[in-house]
Amino acid sequence: MQFSERLAGMRSGTIRVVRPAALLLAALGALGPGQAAAQTVRYITSITLSSPATGDTYVQGETITATLTFSHNANDNRSCGPIYYVGNHLKLSIVIGGVERIMNCTDGLGARRASIPFSYTVQQDDVDADGVSIPGPLWGGALFAGTSSKTINRNLAAIGSTRGSIAIDNLPGHKVAGSRLAVSSHSPNPLTEQNLNGATIDVSLAGTTFATSSIPAAQFELVPAVPGLSVDSVASATSTAATLTLAYAGGSLPDNTNFAVRVLSAAHAGGVDLTTWTTITINFAAADMDEEEDEQEVGEPVALADPVLAGAVRRALGKSPGEVLRVADLMALTSLYVRGAGVSSLAGMEAARRLESLSLGDNAPAPGDKPLDLAPLAGLSSLAHLDLSDNALADVSALSGLTGLRTLLLDGNAVRDLTPLAGLTGLEALTLSGNGLADISALSGLTALEQLWLDGNDLTDISALAGLRSLIYLHLGDN
Repeated sequence: MQFSERLAGMRSGTIRVVRPAALLLAALGALGPGQAAAQTVRYITSITLSSPATGDTYVQGETITATLTFSHNANDNRSCGPIYYVGNHLKLSIVIGGVERIMNCTDGLGARRASIPFSYTVQQDDVDADGVSIPGPLWGGALFAGTSSKTINRNLAAIGSTRGSIAIDNLPGHKVAGSRLAVSSHSPNPLTEQNLNGATIDVSLAGTTFATSSIPAAQFELVPAVPGLSVDSVASATSTAATLTLAYAGGSLPDNTNFAVRVLSAAHAGGVDLTTWTTITINFAAADMDEEEDEQEVGEPVALADPVLAGAVRRALGKSPGEVLRVADLMALTSLYVRGAGVSSLAGMEAARRLESLSLGDNAPAPGDKPLDLAPLAGLSSLAHLDLSDNALADVSALSGLTGLRTLLLDGNAVRDLTPLAGLTGLEALTLSGNGLADISALSGLTALEQLWLDGNDLTDISALAGLRSLIYLHLGDN
């Protein structure tokens, strides 16, 4: 799922949607300073997850349903945590075995209702021995219901003592049985055109076993096919792990070629073809490197100061815990999700120069600690989508040069000075809910904005938005 398809982690509040937004601006222009339109606060009161048909485990083909109930009838409720839109289709995120899947709304939009149903059909490669999760925050104040229940996991004074953040984490009684193929590691690391021939890839199975200890190389494929590259031989270490040896006939590959590994159904007991959901990157050839990216540099180790961040990077790259990270690895990273993980330092991320999507929301510091220092992000010019919501940030000056940003989530912080955002003229979606803002004049030149969240601030003057003719959705409640 692309980051651009979701705007996660936004507080519920008054949501006023006008097409075009200029109509709303015209209406509010008639209000004097300190005046406000009537407000209605919507929030989630509960979410109910269907129980498996048999026992505590969903199986392939079974439908998981989730029903979100709201405090009162509402239309879209598009600012409630992992609910988001792809086009005009309402979606909800569900995490199965560490993989984010998509639940589709099973009711049409437009009608006012107090609940919204979602569903997801379990796929063959869905495996979760601990129970499914739904990434918070869902802004509400009740509990999860199903075979088991969990109450809200925290309370946020910013939205009132009767409402808090609901998040479901490994819900008991909601496991998922399936089979999955994963890449454990590969050697050498990084892979380049120069070392591909004879390189090895370690793969492992979950929920199934290899049919034999002697697996023909033809039972494994690279997806998509890489010109000149194939699986030459397979060594089976255990019933659930194997080592593939590659053969490379040579040639010239595009920079940062990516491929997954597929095992065919005849090679294991699961009965279907399985493909790894993470990919392996073949880094750019030494002859094609920029001067600043010479072969010596890309082979150097990178020390990520925060162990939680380092673990997330390794998982994103398909590396084993504790495996050394090198500059080439960070440069192969294009997307990273570390929301709500307790990250306290971004030092070392300077090497992720090709990172396009970064989700760091809900990493607010512990009492007495400092917020995240964003300086390591300042040079990541490839970033298009950045989530920094709920991090207690006050200073975002490090973002001033990230002119490629299209989506920026800054809700739930303490950002009062928006001057660093004035030059981010490519922004299409910006969330600034709950920052205590009184001055938004720096937004006047962001003419590409289509979606803007400003609810939960201290605004009395929105004249700076008058020229933002691309706006489709504008959120101004609780001001």
